[in-house]
Amino acid sequence: MKLLTKDIAHRMPALLATDGKIGRGEPVDIVVKYFQPDGAYTWWLWEASVELDDGEEAPLKDVKDILDQVEAAAEGKGQWPKLDGRQIQDVRFFGLVDGQYREMGYVMLSELKKGRGKMGLPIERDIDFRGTYQDIVEDAPRAVVVNE
Repeated sequence: MKLLTKDIAHRMPALLATDGKIGRGEPVDIVVKYFQPDGAYTWWLWEASVELDDGEEAPLKDVKDILDQVEAAAEGKGQWPKLDGRQIQDVRFFGLVDGQYREMGYVMLSELKKGRGKMGLPIERDIDFRGTYQDIVEDAPRAVVVNE
């Protein structure tokens, strides 16, 4: 399954573009949800940038015309393409991961492409998911604190 589409690349803000919105209570649209069909991990992602060999980053939308090459390279099935003469290194996403723990953080496209669950199935994209960060947090089971 393709993890990246032109629609995702077009809608995905660059890293740090939504910085501070969650703390201010502003809605943050989740652009893509990935999950392990045979495992316990789910990723809700709302920012991404392409990492380049000169240490700079570029918005994901800048590579929307070479997504097939980017995804193949992330899977180890080809070389990373160039963007404006600079070698692409990987794609870094930011969002919420729910696995062993629920936490915000970064995940690389190459990690998602190579990741496998308990039965060896690849990570998939939830093609029907629509929501915000606030939807995910509100739908999460609440922790129960018992005061002694």
